[in-house]
Amino acid sequence: MKTSFLTFCLVASTLSAVEPPKNYNNSRYYHLFQRSIVTDKPEPIVEEEVKNDLEDWVLVGSRKSPTSQAVTIVNTKDQSQRIAIPSKEATDLGFAILELKQDPGNFTRTEAHLRKGSFKGWVKYDQKFLTVKKAKPRQANNRKPNQRPKVKRAAQNKPPIPGLPGANNASAKKTTNKRKPRVRYVPKPKK
Repeated sequence: MKTSFLTFCLVASTLSAVEPPKNYNNSRYYHLFQRSIVTDKPEPIVEEEVKNDLEDWVLVGSRKSPTSQAVTIVNTKDQSQRIAIPSKEATDLGFAILELKQDPGNFTRTEAHLRKGSFKGWVKYDQKFLTVKKAKPRQANNRKPNQRPKVKRAAQNKPPIPGLPGANNASAKKTTNKRKPRVRYVPKPKK
């Protein structure tokens, strides 16, 4: 009985003397990771220099309402790149609208303050990108002024009627519909 009591006291005293484990910061062991003989050294992180290409974009459309604003921009170097920025939130390509200044008298003075990644800049209209393509000239028609255009009529094939003789026979004569002659209205001469 004494041994069990002594064991209990010994265990209780050690439990009260032990502190709970501490959580250490991961950077505490960073030097072991950097200089380990077991693992490969990590490749140095090279930050790529990101170019501010907002100068390459031109404004081609803008819309501003009390609740929303949107702009459309085109890349001057590659005109197939056309991006619509619908709101102040960033798009997939990182574009976002910061501010839109519209001149009510002349739309070509509209400016959009945009952000792409960490870069900010103003994008404006450019006259070179606002030219309208001329429409192709109409083809001359060879009709007389009062002549109706010719309309191609589809062949009128009627489906076979079941129960009639020769309906399923492929060699049976096809009936033809004779068109009635057109009746023209001729006004009576005035006396």
